[in-house]
Amino acid sequence: MMNQEDMNVLSTMIDEKLNANNSVVVSLIQGLILPLHTEMLDFKAEVMEHFAQIDKRLDRLEVRMDQLEERMDHLENEVAHLKKDVQHLQIDVRKLQTYTENRVEPALCLLSENYVPAANRYEHDHTEMDAMRADIDLLNKTVARHSVELQRLTAQAQTAG
Repeated sequence: MMNQEDMNVLSTMIDEKLNANNSVVVSLIQGLILPLHTEMLDFKAEVMEHFAQIDKRLDRLEVRMDQLEERMDHLENEVAHLKKDVQHLQIDVRKLQTYTENRVEPALCLLSENYVPAANRYEHDHTEMDAMRADIDLLNKTVARHSVELQRLTAQAQTAG
């Protein structure tokens, strides 16, 4: 069996072996991990820079979206006003249609019903008036001639008598 001294020697030997292996492992880890850590830090810096650029772009997009929302709100208000105006116009058109159907169309029908007979009468009366005018002109000429003849006869009778 092993005594205490043998155990201490064995323990010391194992510790020395582990320490020697530890320094090899630590140097291997430092050789592998430190470059990886440096690369990770560089990569992290690049990622952070990209995130900062993305944040800037997102901020600009948010501003543009806010502007678009404002414009959309304005357009929606304008469309609402236009809808109200169109509704008022539709009401006015209905009123005009009703007025036309109830007042204008019957009046036009009445006018057209009376126009043809009145036009025929006017045409007939016009022809008669032209004839009457010719008769009146002839009558005036005859009266004027007879007046001249009567004045001549009156003058002869006064001189003879």
